[in-house]
Amino acid sequence: KQWYQRRVRGWTSIPQVSVRPLVFPPHTSRDTEVLIMSLMYKNNLLNSFLFHFDRTKWTTPLCSCETEEQTAMHILTKCPLVDEHLLNAAANQLARCNSVDHISELAFNEIDILNCSKDPQFIKTCCNIVTTDELTLRKKIVLPKHK
Repeated sequence: KQWYQRRVRGWTSIPQVSVRPLVFPPHTSRDTEVLIMSLMYKNNLLNSFLFHFDRTKWTTPLCSCETEEQTAMHILTKCPLVDEHLLNAAANQLARCNSVDHISELAFNEIDILNCSKDPQFIKTCCNIVTTDELTLRKKIVLPKHK
């Protein structure tokens, strides 16, 4: 019932539950795996989340392209620093995995990305996107220790 209520309020799909591990391309670095996993969660390593988390430490929500906030959906579907063919591939894969005709029908949240996480082609596309040289993506953060 809870998922139905959320769907009615604008969510496009119910998360697809699976216990299969993610399939990364051979020789994918741990840093790249971490970046891809970060795209699938609201609490992530991207500027938009970190800025809203602590504005004194992270001073801007913007992507390094400076056109909009650095969110997972921005990086995967809109960022001008990413090759257009990769953006189109990610958009098409997101639409297919979420059973919609076009990405404009998506809620543009982490559930949409999670629903594609078991698709090896989507993971490969994400690998190519997050390793784009022009993108400035954080691989880790160091949070202050609480006393």
